[in-house]
Amino acid sequence: MSLRDFRKEYQDFVLRYVLPLMGLPQRNRPLMDTSEQKTNLTGELPVVIYDSERGSLTFTNKRWPIFGVERVESVTEDTKRLAENLCRAFFQVSPYHPDSFRERVPFYSQIHREKIFQLAVQRGICTWLFGSKNDAVEELMDLLEKWAVQTYEGKKVTFGFVISPKAEQVKLLKKDWFKFLGDDYAAVLTDCIHSVIQLDKECNFVKFLSLTENDGAIPLHKVSSYLPLRFSQCIHENVHDGAIGIFLLNNGDIVLSKDRQIKFVKRNLRWLNFSFEAFRAASCSRGNMWDGKLLHEIYATMLDVSFAHTGGILAVVTAPEDLWRPEAENGACVLKAYDNLRIEPDEKELGMLSSKDKEIVKIKRQVLNLLIAGKAFPDLDRKLRSELTAMDGACILSADGTTVAFGAIIRSDPESSGGARGAACRTLSHYGMAIKISTDGYVEMYLDREKVMEIK
Repeated sequence: MSLRDFRKEYQDFVLRYVLPLMGLPQRNRPLMDTSEQKTNLTGELPVVIYDSERGSLTFTNKRWPIFGVERVESVTEDTKRLAENLCRAFFQVSPYHPDSFRERVPFYSQIHREKIFQLAVQRGICTWLFGSKNDAVEELMDLLEKWAVQTYEGKKVTFGFVISPKAEQVKLLKKDWFKFLGDDYAAVLTDCIHSVIQLDKECNFVKFLSLTENDGAIPLHKVSSYLPLRFSQCIHENVHDGAIGIFLLNNGDIVLSKDRQIKFVKRNLRWLNFSFEAFRAASCSRGNMWDGKLLHEIYATMLDVSFAHTGGILAVVTAPEDLWRPEAENGACVLKAYDNLRIEPDEKELGMLSSKDKEIVKIKRQVLNLLIAGKAFPDLDRKLRSELTAMDGACILSADGTTVAFGAIIRSDPESSGGARGAACRTLSHYGMAIKISTDGYVEMYLDREKVMEIK
C-alpha cells in the first residue's frame, strides 16, 4: 500500500464527517496534495493547521502534511481542536497505518467501514467535550442508543443527564447505576424538560435535579435563543461551568449541550452540528451581513420547529417588493399580492379566486394580522413564531425583521428537485436567504439558489 491509499481514505473522512461537524458552510472545496509541502514547524505537527491569511486548512499525520482544504472561513481554536480529535480518532481505526501507510486491518465491507467511522466520530466528539478519552461516557451513549429504539408501556423513553466536573459526592457507582439504567425501572426517570440526573465525569450517580426543587415552584427564566424552547430552562439551569448535557429525546435524537448551547444532535445514527456558530457562518458565507438580533431569533425559531418536527420555511429577503413583480422569463410573480400582510389587497387581485377562497384569504389575513399585531419577527412571542412558521407555506421576512408573510404559497420551478419545500427555498433564496426545515427535523439553508448548509 502507499500514501495514496491512506490519503484517499483520510480525505473521504474529512469531507464526509470533519468539515460538516466543524460547521463550515457547504461549498465545493478543492483539496490540495500537500505531502511534498515544507513546513516551518518542527517536531510533531498539529493534526490540523489553520492558516488564517490564506484561508486554508492542512491535515497532517502529525509528521508531515497530507492534504489541504482551501476557501475556509474563520476557524476558532475550539473548532480546530474538535477537528483534531476527530482526525486522531480516525487514525486509530483507519485500515492504513498513519505512519507507514501499510494496510493493517482491512474493512470486510462498506457497512463495516461506515460503522467504524461513525464510532470514531463519536469518540472524537466525546474527547473534544471532556478534554480526554472517556470510556464511561461512550458506554452511556451506547445505553441511550439502545433505549432510542425501545418503548416502555408503548411509549418512547426520554433521559436527561448532566455530567459535571464539579459534582458533589458520588452516591452510586457507575457499575450498579448502569445496570439500573438498562432496566425498565429507569424508563420513567427524567423528561429533559423539567428534570435531569447529575453524574460525575466517570458517570457515577450523584443526584436527581429538578426545576421544582425550590419549594415546588419553577423559577422565572429568560428564554435563550441558543436553545430549543422546550429545553431552554433545563439546559440553562444545569449545563454550565464545564458541565456537559446529554439528552435522549422521545423521537430518538441524542442531544449534546455545552456552555448552555446545543452543540451536536445525533439523528438516525449520524452526528449533526446544530450550533449557532455554524448557522451564522453559513448565513454570512456569501458576504451577507444580516442584522444580529434577527439572525439569533431566526436561529431560535429554526431550533423550535426542528425539534417540534412540524416542518416549515423561513426566508429573509432584501427587497420584498421584488416578490410581487412579474419575472422577466415568464411574466409570473413568485408570490400572490394578497399574501403580503403589509398591504391590503384590492378586489382586482382577489378577482381570480372563487368566492369561498376569497373569503378564506380575507379571514386568514385578518387572523394573521391580529396575531402579529404589527410586531417585527424578533418581537413576536417565540411560541407563536414557531407555530406560525409551521403553517403550510413560507414565513417571509424583510432584512429589518418586518413580517411580510406567513403561510405564503411560492410559485417555484416545477422541475426542481427536493420536494415542494426545497423548490420554494431555492426560489426564495434568489432574493435573500431561505431555510427549509423538514418534518423529520433536518435543516437546509440556501443562498442565491445554492445550498450552503445541510444539517442532515
